[in-house]
Amino acid sequence: MNSKPGKGKWRWLGFFSILSLALLLDQLTKQWALRHLAESSVVFIPEILTLTLRYNFGSAFGWRISNKEGLTLITVFITIILIWVFSKITYIRGISLFLAGAWGNIIDRWRLGYVVDFIEPSFWATFNLADVFIVIGTASILLSFWWDEKRED
Repeated sequence: MNSKPGKGKWRWLGFFSILSLALLLDQLTKQWALRHLAESSVVFIPEILTLTLRYNFGSAFGWRISNKEGLTLITVFITIILIWVFSKITYIRGISLFLAGAWGNIIDRWRLGYVVDFIEPSFWATFNLADVFIVIGTASILLSFWWDEKRED
């Protein structure tokens, strides 16, 4: 889970590579959804998973926490904190994925005025890859903390 705590260009290259690739994948899948799901949904796994285009004008789960400017400020603040943390510790993958997800949704808000969601399981709210990256990134960071605690004991 953790990368080596070494400093230098390779560490930052890995960080920005993961961030860039995840952000690109998120934006490409959202563009695909806008083009191919505008007219109808695609049943991926019957009664379990459908791809349906949804427009999320709120924040998480459609809640209105703040406007796009406020959400951008929150994202910038979190980005600064996480990059500072990253410079001190080794949680490269989790932080990269979390930031890719956060910035992927911010890009949608500024570019479109809403977030493109399209992955719709029958048991949960509709989401996108940026949301997946946020959850995986957060879990990775938390597991890294736990793993480091176990190693120190």
